Parts: sequence; C-alpha cells; structure tokens
Amino acid sequence: MTFGCLAAAACGRPVLPAEDVAVEWKVIPSAPPVEGEAIAEIRVLDPVRQPLRGARLRLEAHMNHPGMAPIIEPLVEQENGVYRVRLRFSMAGVWVLFVKGELADRRRLDQRAGEMTVRGLTPV
Repeated sequence: MTFGCLAAAACGRPVLPAEDVAVEWKVIPSAPPVEGEAIAEIRVLDPVRQPLRGARLRLEAHMNHPGMAPIIEPLVEQENGVYRVRLRFSMAGVWVLFVKGELADRRRLDQRAGEMTVRGLTPV
C-alpha cells in the first residue's frame, strides 16, 4: 500500500514557479500607523502586462525583528487581476511584503513585492 502511494505521488505533475509574473502593489495609506487599518492592493500581471485572474494568493508581511510573527492574510480578487486585503500592523518600522500562492494555471507564485514603513504613534 505504501509503495502505491509513493509511486502515485512521484508521477504527479511538478509544480512550476511563476518566474515571468509581475507583482505591483500599493498600501493605502502608504505609511499606515501602528494599529491603524491599511488596505493592500496587489496587481498580478503576465509577461505582456495582462492581468492574471483566478489566483489563490496570500500576502505575508515580515518584520526584520527577532521574535516578531509575520502577518499572513488571504488576498481576495476584487476585479480583473487585482487582489486586496485589509491589514493591521502591530509594530512600527519596516515591513517586507511577499505575495505567495497558486495561479489559475497551477504555477506557484512566491515573490517579494517590496518594503513599506509603518509609522509609530505620534505623541500629542
């Protein structure tokens, strides 16, 4: 039984990376405050800059800080190749954004989108 399962898995189609896909992003507001709400908008484009629909994606925000857990949220397709998610950052500083998941053609997407700065609370 075990051999049959291994043989079936070995015969499966390999998962190919989506190296020719472009990811564009913006966060509104561009420098959100700690604990304030932000909206990330991600555009996924093919090599001729046509939008890619039907992907199952997530946004990962990582901070270069020991012990800081990443923020991982699913992206929801809103329109033609545009995916959005609401975010709330718990710490001020620089966050690195990654877009990960699977495109409609089953290729794997794992791209660093860029960096953004989260503002600290301003004393009054």
